[in-house]
Order: sequence, then structure tokens, then C-alpha cells
Amino acid sequence: WQVLNAADYGDATSRERLFVVGRRDARAEFPAPTHSRDGDEPGTEPRRPAAEIIDWTDPGESIWGRDRPLVNNTMQRIAEGLRRHGSDDLAAFADALDDLGARWNNDEDVTFVGDLQEDAVPLADVADVVEERCEPFLVKYYGTSTAKPVDEPMDTITANGKKFALCEPYLLRQQSGGVPPSVEDPVPTISKAGAISKIEPAPFVLPRNGTYGDLHSNSTYDPDERPLHTVTAKNTDGYLVTPYLVPYYGEREGQRPRTHDIEEPLPTVTATGSDPYLAQPYLVEYNGGSHNVDEPLPTVTTKDRFALILPETFPWGLDIRFRMLKPRELGAAMGFPGDYEIVGNKTETTKQIGNAVPVNLAKALCRTLLTGDAPSLQTYTSTEGVVSDD
Repeated sequence: WQVLNAADYGDATSRERLFVVGRRDARAEFPAPTHSRDGDEPGTEPRRPAAEIIDWTDPGESIWGRDRPLVNNTMQRIAEGLRRHGSDDLAAFADALDDLGARWNNDEDVTFVGDLQEDAVPLADVADVVEERCEPFLVKYYGTSTAKPVDEPMDTITANGKKFALCEPYLLRQQSGGVPPSVEDPVPTISKAGAISKIEPAPFVLPRNGTYGDLHSNSTYDPDERPLHTVTAKNTDGYLVTPYLVPYYGEREGQRPRTHDIEEPLPTVTATGSDPYLAQPYLVEYNGGSHNVDEPLPTVTTKDRFALILPETFPWGLDIRFRMLKPRELGAAMGFPGDYEIVGNKTETTKQIGNAVPVNLAKALCRTLLTGDAPSLQTYTSTEGVVSDD
């Protein structure tokens, strides 16, 4: 008997299983590995990465726009994957994911930047909006009283007569001494230099060293406007997130969430249909941690257990795409050809894949047994030496 790893025989999953081999005519032998972790072992190739079997044309959907938020445990695993497989500079994002997962789990309201943009007013509509929304009001100078609209009676006027002030909307320009015109007047002349400005959410580049020591006359700028600032030896002007896998099944108590590089084989595919998820790019297990997509997929089970995670960094934030791995991807990790047909729905096909034997590992075992004078595959298909019934 011997425990064999499917990744050592050309499958894109690191599934390990106990095999017992017996022969009547000779001592049983086990096949020599054809693959090793880095291909450093003599006569071996590098293990097939999970990245080979992933359909990269389907990046999944953003975790921020889901109708149903991800559960807290999955958010924690995605965060751990960022810490483990991403730059140290992404630690703050990982901490935010930890916090969001806990808040979502407690059904707390979370406000996103996109929600805030709903109230943004296009520049062309400013005049109409000012007329609709901007009204004069009275401000009281005493106590904790609040402001009052001008279409209501004034409060009691005291003897000193200095208890009220009238506030009305106006435009603030950036030239001519900054004298604010009334909103009842036309908009001031718009100069070539753009003295009247609008504010809107837009991407920009923010050097991490900011304006410290007067290094930059303007610490932020449009990415389409000018070249990147000097790239220093510390390479602090950008972040790189590498792919990894996150198993969908949990960890032991006290164990850190597990992750898998997508260049490594897929973890064991089980019969429970718990395949990995997709966030960019690394893999997350339902009951485990994250895995680099450069490693084989962990053991494929019979249930949906793996998700693909696709983090995408921008100067102003981080987007994360997420999806479960498909049965065809799981089958490819187990060595099934692309045209192999498995009958049933997603749950049924995933279960069959999880209960299957990795194809390339099975081939290696059979080739080792069926050698020399022993029966071969051709023995059972050849008609030579067969006595005819006639």
C-alpha cells in the first residue's frame, strides 16, 4: 500500500489517497512520480497549476454588488487571501473586509461610494437644482435653537435685536476677489483657466509619499494627464495581487484560513459538491483558506467548495470579483478531457466528479501493473489465439 498524490502524476489537484495494489505473479510496484512541486526532481515536470483549468473568460461578479452579501466566514477567508498572496500594502483592505464581513453578518447597514453618487448633481443641472433646493433661512444666535425657514413667523425679538441672521444661497467663484454673486444672477464669466469648478468622483493617482518635503507640487493627478512619478527603489507607487484559491470548507479550531496558489494543483474534489470559489485571482475553500492559482487545486469534493477570487486594485480602492468554480473546471482538475460528458445538474455532476479517481493517477497505476508478461490492455481487445466456436 502507499499514499499517492494525484498532482505527482499530472492531475491539477493535490488529492491524496491510499492505494492497495496486489499481484499473484510478482511483487506489486507503484508508479514513479512524473511531476514534482517545482520540477526539480530528476525526470519530473512541474506540477500543473490550478490556473490551467480555470475559465478566465468568466471573472465572476463584484462582491459589492451582490443581492445577498457573502457570509462572514467567506469574507474572512478572502481577507486572509489578500494578506497571504497580495502585497503588504493591501493589509488595510483586508482589515476592512474583516470588518465588513462581521457587520454584514450582523445585518448592519453599510454605505458604499456608489450609493453616495446617487445625489450627485450634473454641472448642467446646477442652476435648476439650486432653485429647487436652496432656500434662504434664519439662523438664531442664541441657545441651542435650530435654523428656521423664512416662510414661518420669527421667534420673539429681544431688546438688543441682534439674535437673528439671514442666510441665502450663493455661488463662490475663484477670481475677482472671490466676491459671491447671488444665485438670482447669471453665472459669472467662465474663463479659459476654469475659475468655476465642479467636483465629481473620478480616478486619480496619489503618490504614497504625498507632498512630504515638497516632493510634488500637486500630490494627486489624473492618470491620463501625465506620466507616473519617479519609481523609487521601494516601488511604492503600485500594488500587485497574485491569484490564489480559497477552499470552501472550514479550518480546525485555531487554524489560520488556508489559501492555495493557482499554480498548484486543485485540492481534493470531494463527493459533496463543495468546489472552490473565484475572488482575482486566488482560490478560497469553503472550509479552508486561500490557495495560490499557481499551485494545484486542493482535493475536489462532491460539493461546491472552491471559489475564484479576483482582486482588482485601483488608485482609489479595491474591487473583488467572486464566483464558484464550475463542474467542468473541477473535472479538468481531475484529468477529465474537455469533451467528457457527465450527466446531471450542477449538484449531481459535482458529486460524480468528487467521487471519481483522478484520471492521470489511475492511468499511471494501470500502466505499472500491466507490464511485461502480465496481461495488458491489448490482451483484452485482441482476438489472436481465441478459439472460434465454429
